[in-house]
Amino acid sequence: MKNLNTIKLIASTILLIGTISSCKKDKTNDPQPINQSELITKVQLVFVDSISGAVASISTFSDVDGPGGVATQDSILLNSNTTYLMNLILLDETKSPVDTISNEVLNEGDVHLFVFNANPSGFLTTNITDLDANLKPIGLSSILRTSAAGVGTYSVELRHFTSEQAKADNLVYDTDISILFNVRLQ
Repeated sequence: MKNLNTIKLIASTILLIGTISSCKKDKTNDPQPINQSELITKVQLVFVDSISGAVASISTFSDVDGPGGVATQDSILLNSNTTYLMNLILLDETKSPVDTISNEVLNEGDVHLFVFNANPSGFLTTNITDLDANLKPIGLSSILRTSAAGVGTYSVELRHFTSEQAKADNLVYDTDISILFNVRLQ
């Protein structure tokens, strides 16, 4: 009987040790952290006159309480038949100090892309000038050409791709931010 109790105790101890060691976290098998979409609470489109080099206009989108909250935005007001250098500044104002998300987008340029669309077509023409390490466009810096005077809209969308290949194929992405600006060219 004593041998049976000893065997049960040894078996229980082995089972307990096996259970504890199987729960131990193996750091080599941890999945890589998922690169989540950035929180962007403010977007500034800075338009610099390509001839004078002076800031001609700044249009701002602000959503301090994050997606789904109350957002405010400016209209874009530019001169017709003019060429501008356009720079985008992205901020996360929920952090202290304020986090400049533009830097993160630039550092992770291989999985980010700004997509710009004007309505009517040809109203504004955007040529992206900044490139990622694979020589693919990012869109934080662009040359913007305006057409004749009129009104329209301009959409600015930041896509966050799952990989460099997804960016090259323009597939499998999350939208970090999408803004539709009203535009007046005078």
